[in-house]
Amino acid sequence: MADESSSEDADQPLAVFRRTESAGTPLTTGEVAAELACDQRTAAARLRTLVDEGALRTKPVGSQRIWWRPVDQKRPSEGPADFAPAQFQELVRAVADYAIFVLDRDGYIRTWNAGAKRLKGYDRSEVIGEHFSTFYTEEDRAAGRPAANIRKAAEHGRIEDEGKRVRNDGSTFWANVTITALRDDDDGDVRGFIKITQDMTERREYEQQLEHERERLEFINRLVRHNLLNSLNVVDARLGLIRQYADPEAYTHVETAADHTEEMIDLVEKLRALMDVLTTSKDRELERIDLGDVLRRELDRAEATFEQATYEVQGSLDDVGVVVADELLEEAFENLLSNAVQHNDTERPRITIEVERDAETTTVRIADNGPGVPNEMKETIFQRGEKRFESPGTGFGLYFVKEIVEAYGGTIDVSDNDPRGAVFSVTLPHV
Repeated sequence: MADESSSEDADQPLAVFRRTESAGTPLTTGEVAAELACDQRTAAARLRTLVDEGALRTKPVGSQRIWWRPVDQKRPSEGPADFAPAQFQELVRAVADYAIFVLDRDGYIRTWNAGAKRLKGYDRSEVIGEHFSTFYTEEDRAAGRPAANIRKAAEHGRIEDEGKRVRNDGSTFWANVTITALRDDDDGDVRGFIKITQDMTERREYEQQLEHERERLEFINRLVRHNLLNSLNVVDARLGLIRQYADPEAYTHVETAADHTEEMIDLVEKLRALMDVLTTSKDRELERIDLGDVLRRELDRAEATFEQATYEVQGSLDDVGVVVADELLEEAFENLLSNAVQHNDTERPRITIEVERDAETTTVRIADNGPGVPNEMKETIFQRGEKRFESPGTGFGLYFVKEIVEAYGGTIDVSDNDPRGAVFSVTLPHV
């Protein structure tokens, strides 16, 4: 029965190709799935079996994959028909958002499609027989980039390139280009190339905009680090000196100024740490860090800061896992442990820390006995500018934690504690 089932699984998709106009007509995975009335994953698995058996051939084209039956007869060696059989026209139809055309072995254009006309602005009559270097900038032509691209494609079978390309009207766009060598079935010699071009201008402009924003944030980060924070530290030190000589009436005002100065220093430190995440997430040097050591340090700090709170560790913090992170990991847990007290509405906040480890990740759960997080806030509480309840804070604490954790490849979420309160769960991959 198993052999009969396997045979049927192979025969059904093969029958789909037998119904096409010619042996070499390609079909996309979605088209085969529709014919078989199954999902694309199932269709792809059955098609790959036929490829392994030599009954079909396949290749990726853009974001899709096409499949076709090999052509039995020998291809003609000369003429446009060699470069534009029915299967190529079907291929073009399957990826209509791309410019697709064929070059001969020397780089001269042999076919043209509607996508190429739309993207590059040339009618077919204007471009057939022209060299594909026409689409390159003068600088790239002078540097020999077109010739280098088809040479590499011939050597390696396929190359991918990104760069500026020129339209018929002289305007330019940012292109992602794939050049694939076409080889003769008999001797393997290169007989031409398929060139696929996609307009990536919008993506390029978005990346440049992000880079510009990153440069601005780096400037602000330097300003905060070297100017504002230094000035606040000087003010704090001077207030400490004044405190020693202030009379009782002035002492209260000095204490108030000192408290606000310390709050500003703390705020600036957190802002600086956040900008470190936003501006250097790709360049920061991460290292192996014992998660248990981090939690112990932050628990000691929290207990010393919030004497009214009770912190309880369920289980042991030994051997909870080594993660790849940096010093900002401590900032993340300091923020969560502080929030558990600062947003607590009980006289004796109780915070419980539990660590669970599996084969790939370690999860730290920080639970409190506060008011909890309403369901309507659970989806937005980690967004930038979101404040928890009526907090007078800045509204970027949990956003800051989320950015840090995700920079390490981790996740954070919030759920309800029992009988009341919230549980913040940080999951990090361990090594």
